[in-house]
Amino acid sequence: MTRALAETIPTRDAMYYIVTGEQFDGRRASDMRLVNEAVPADQLRERTLALAKQLTSLSQWVVRGAKMGFRHSRLMPWEAAEDFLYAKHDQAILFDANAREQGMTQILDAKTYRPGLGAYTTNPTK
Repeated sequence: MTRALAETIPTRDAMYYIVTGEQFDGRRASDMRLVNEAVPADQLRERTLALAKQLTSLSQWVVRGAKMGFRHSRLMPWEAAEDFLYAKHDQAILFDANAREQGMTQILDAKTYRPGLGAYTTNPTK
């Protein structure tokens, strides 16, 4: 927990909670950016399901690659991070050729997908 606090929240807040051992609630965790958001308990299930639906609508290869790219490149020098990310991107394209073909068809032919503005449809016939 010490490492998570040290990397996530401001130094003063991390040191305070590490040294005192005081507990904090979800709202305080959100204020310190330890969590992305805090919701009332009666809205938690609804919000969790909405977020899960959003995440499962995305290409899992892209999500996995984005997470891995962030985790591995964030402490690298810019040039090394760029090389790393391009290499991983090229591997992903080769590994999931079907996804690449679907995305390119939706961009070039069907004009239904605009990169950066949403996810491509994994089953366009449905």
